[in-house]
Amino acid sequence: MMEKAQIDGQIRPFIAHLHAFRGIAIILIVAAHAWSLSIFWTGQLDSTGLTWLFAASETLFHGSTLLFAIISGLLFSQVLHAQSWRRFYRSKVVNVVLPYCLMTLLITFYHWPQANPLASPDFGHQLISNLFYGKASIQYWYIPVILVLFLLTPALSYLSARPKYLAIVLVIALSPLIITRSPFPDFLKPQTYGYFIGAYVLGLLMGQYYAQLQTWLARHSHSCLLAFIAISAAIFLGYLNGYQASGWFSLRESLFYAQKVLLTGLVLLWLKRREDKDNHGDSPLDKGLTLLGNYAFAIYFLHLLFMAAFINLGHNLLAEQREASLLLGFGIISLVLSILGSIMLSAVIKKLFKQHSRKLIGV
Repeated sequence: MMEKAQIDGQIRPFIAHLHAFRGIAIILIVAAHAWSLSIFWTGQLDSTGLTWLFAASETLFHGSTLLFAIISGLLFSQVLHAQSWRRFYRSKVVNVVLPYCLMTLLITFYHWPQANPLASPDFGHQLISNLFYGKASIQYWYIPVILVLFLLTPALSYLSARPKYLAIVLVIALSPLIITRSPFPDFLKPQTYGYFIGAYVLGLLMGQYYAQLQTWLARHSHSCLLAFIAISAAIFLGYLNGYQASGWFSLRESLFYAQKVLLTGLVLLWLKRREDKDNHGDSPLDKGLTLLGNYAFAIYFLHLLFMAAFINLGHNLLAEQREASLLLGFGIISLVLSILGSIMLSAVIKKLFKQHSRKLIGV
């Protein structure tokens, strides 16, 4: 059901199924790292089984950060538009910018090769580079992207809220089908910003017409599911055949965009139906997704710390025994431990620093 949250002294809706969607999104994002890092930090695709495992994990989880961009736009249109811009940007500084700066500083400090980083003039340069390009940890590239999305929100929300600009908004929302994100390891090329601006605008548009969207999804859910399966199969075959993404256009990333948009619609429809049931919130699934939604951003910040430690622990075994079944199981354990470790560490930080924990880990 719909609960209430306080925004600018007024009662505003807290939409449970949108919050639960954040929980699902963070599982998929962590999963995108669980198998790829386990495979490539310990070796290569040196068997047919590993090729299939990597293709399957990438097909299911690659591009899941799109879900964060879409839900950010949807939440703004549905809930956060009622805030003043001052409050909106203050919350982003406290919940995103400050934790990002702190974690970047700590990780840069930890990995610095010299005993006293602060005595090195290059430390400041490296820190600034890590902040601008999100290079302190492999998942941090998205933070500079989302900060640009926040800066553009007044203009993008203005356009999406006015039907006379619908054609322009649709062009922006569909542009990721022809202008794609840049591949690993150079995540932050100009087209990446355009790719995620498109996803964010799509979320803003979905939020403007959310009731109509839910009705349409209910009528066409089977067609959407079939399209999702067909696109996923095409992506999977592309991986098996060695297709490489490059340049400003990548068929693979275009397919991922369509796939993740369809997944978003299907998951939101399922979650909305669960929310409409009288017993919503009582099941372990609902409680688990709410917990994950609460800690989603902290998990995003912290999960690589636990995942890297776990991979290092099993590095020798995984380097010597390259069976797909072993890496499949290892990835599952890595996924679970990374999420649980992030939640437990976040809970400790919240206990110690109380309301100031938002400035440290975003929750």
